[in-house]
Amino acid sequence: MLIAREAAKGVAIVYHPEEQKDAENAKKLIEKEGSQALLIPQDLSEGEQAAKRVVDEVVNAWGGVDILVGADTVSSVLVISPVTFSDALAMKYSFDFFFYNYLSRSTMRPFSTSSTP
Repeated sequence: MLIAREAAKGVAIVYHPEEQKDAENAKKLIEKEGSQALLIPQDLSEGEQAAKRVVDEVVNAWGGVDILVGADTVSSVLVISPVTFSDALAMKYSFDFFFYNYLSRSTMRPFSTSSTP
């Protein structure tokens, strides 16, 4: 919400499709701060192609990406058999590191269309 409060034109929120209600609540808070909110439901496990789709949606909506903020994508992991702790940790790392890397690389494609000089 701080980004919205600091006069951001808009904030895109990428979330798992099962989190629609939470995303809509976040959208209301962003709009209350005077910014636009773009909701992008996306399963991050789809990797690099998902990142490209996310960036394309933002570029289509606003013409570019000015600031990219990554948040914890897997906030907690409950280990239930047959998933081992190592597997759960690998899943968290792959989402938090690899997807953010894909997203960062995808934003470089339209970088010249940013609104900042």
